[in-house]
Amino acid sequence: MTELVSVMIESKNPGLVKTLEKIVAGVQGFRLMRENGHSKVDLLIYDIGADITKDLEQVQMLMNMGMTGAVFLTSENSDPSVLMQAIRIGAKEFISQPVNADELREAQPREVKRWGLHPRGGTFQSEIDLMKDWLSNRVDFIDRQLVQPPRLNHQAGPVPRGFLLTLTGPTNATIYYTLDGSEPRLAQGVISSNALAYGGPIQLSNNIRLLARAHNPNQRQRGGPPSSTPWSGPVAARFIVTPP
Repeated sequence: MTELVSVMIESKNPGLVKTLEKIVAGVQGFRLMRENGHSKVDLLIYDIGADITKDLEQVQMLMNMGMTGAVFLTSENSDPSVLMQAIRIGAKEFISQPVNADELREAQPREVKRWGLHPRGGTFQSEIDLMKDWLSNRVDFIDRQLVQPPRLNHQAGPVPRGFLLTLTGPTNATIYYTLDGSEPRLAQGVISSNALAYGGPIQLSNNIRLLARAHNPNQRQRGGPPSSTPWSGPVAARFIVTPP
């Protein structure tokens, strides 16, 4: 007799929980766990809320403690950065919201099938660890194809009046930044009219919300499609000028 895969749902949204429970209950091979106590579950479906960092840290902690074998993440936030973070922590699937029942039903049998395989390393956790290493290396490779983000000489936080904030970026790239937290890169990669081109240290006399990106129009990726983005990822920091 095939052992059922235990599934636990974690969400603060009662409507989402009800939808997911209905879908899970209708898929052969899964056993829904409504109260798991401190026992391990084979699959955790976790809803990422407004505090993305906190929720991802919670999922990572549960995985590190061995409380779940695999993780499906779901979120109302469709920003690609959320998906990238989900990949980094080792999530097997990412389900967008509103939840499409067919999307989840297609993902679940893939997990059922995995339990019939012989995992590399002898355990399911070792299989997860190997996959996490591969995904982490793959994401690092993708990152290296992009323009590297600027670096700051000081992290966000309190600074004395007159502090000189310096930014450094990759060779052949121009750093564009704003001091009000607005995006220096507009849709389609256009440079914002609010963006300033970095030309030297920025003297801070008032509180600022820095958002900076490096821009290299000649950047080209190695392998894959010929198109490349000339922009780096954003670097954001808030500086509070303290009185003398």
